[in-house]
Amino acid sequence: MNKRRQTDMTDVSVRSVRTDEPREEWRHSKQPNLELRLTAKGAKTWRLHYTRADGRRKATRLGRYSSDGVFGLSLSQARKKAREVRVDVDHGRDPAGVRRALQEAPTFAEVAVEWLANRALDPNYNPRSLNDDRGMLKRHINPALGHLKIQDIRKADILRLNRLMRTKTHARRYKDDKPRTLSVRINRVYERTRAILRWALAEDIIAADP
Repeated sequence: MNKRRQTDMTDVSVRSVRTDEPREEWRHSKQPNLELRLTAKGAKTWRLHYTRADGRRKATRLGRYSSDGVFGLSLSQARKKAREVRVDVDHGRDPAGVRRALQEAPTFAEVAVEWLANRALDPNYNPRSLNDDRGMLKRHINPALGHLKIQDIRKADILRLNRLMRTKTHARRYKDDKPRTLSVRINRVYERTRAILRWALAEDIIAADP
């Protein structure tokens, strides 16, 4: 059974608190919707409790606790974030629903599979080009972007992929044994990445093309 307490949290009390219970929940007496969840293993996590527009009670994770606020949220940071999320709730937003949607959103690799399947249905698309697309995804694009949720991809991720491609060399070398750059391949990798993102935009999978 979970143990619940209500207390006036301070930096010192939050930093030093421990529990032997499997799980213990602290509520801030001055901000009762803010909760610090503790476990016997020493984990400390900030959560926010709120009521949705339809009257249902929900909770959402704000982040883990960190005394310095660098690798997590300090008490003051958690209180500030809780207030900000409450503003969203007051405007009808459901933070837990948004978080769940993000967790369930497809990765770039999953969308690329759909894009390839759609390409295969086009009678005017060359099968050799389709195989080339699969190869580029497998060797170059997915190792850099495939694990990312597609709506989380930003321009910086695309630029990082381009920089990575410039460090790669061609399998064939020049006659003097100097390595060949992948100048043409870099452009094609960029074009295929852009094509997948634009297709995802057209299919309403993402809201904007990075």
